Amino acid sequence: MKRKISELLTNTCAIISALFILWIFISWINVLITRPYVPEWNFFKVLIAHGENHKEYKSILAEYEQYKGELRLQLKQKYTYSSDNVWYLSHVMAAEAGADWTSDEAVFYVGSVVLNRVESHIFPNTIKEVVLQHGQYATVPYLSRYEPSERVMEITYDLLNEGSVLPENVLYQANFRQGSGTYTIEQGMYFCYQ
Repeated sequence: MKRKISELLTNTCAIISALFILWIFISWINVLITRPYVPEWNFFKVLIAHGENHKEYKSILAEYEQYKGELRLQLKQKYTYSSDNVWYLSHVMAAEAGADWTSDEAVFYVGSVVLNRVESHIFPNTIKEVVLQHGQYATVPYLSRYEPSERVMEITYDLLNEGSVLPENVLYQANFRQGSGTYTIEQGMYFCYQ
């Protein structure tokens, strides 16, 4: 009985030793393949160099993932954050629906009508030109008086990133019905189809 236990322990130790030596050999070969320019063939120095190489690789990978995320944001962004785009869109939304008592939907819809007009062939093709188009927004002469709130600025950037939240043929916003029909009424404003 004691002999069997002794043999079992000996065999177990031999297997563990063989596995450990195999692990060291495989690790060393892997390190030599992935980092062939390590100056010395000292096993521990090679392992340290491999660890540093792995940290450097992780750092490069993290930078690449961050770059991909930023690139996705840029590709996703529909309109640029130019000073004109941000200023005119935020100020017309503040003037038309930026009061504290108006809903977020009303602010989104006012900005969306502007963006739908930019995309439409019957209106100018920039945010500034759409807002300044003669006879369209009665608040234009007073835009600089309407300082956009933080909420309006957040909605401005959301719209510049994502584009309009309204169907593309909703081109009119006023206190009365116009165009070919009403899409919705929000805070007393009619948002109407072309």
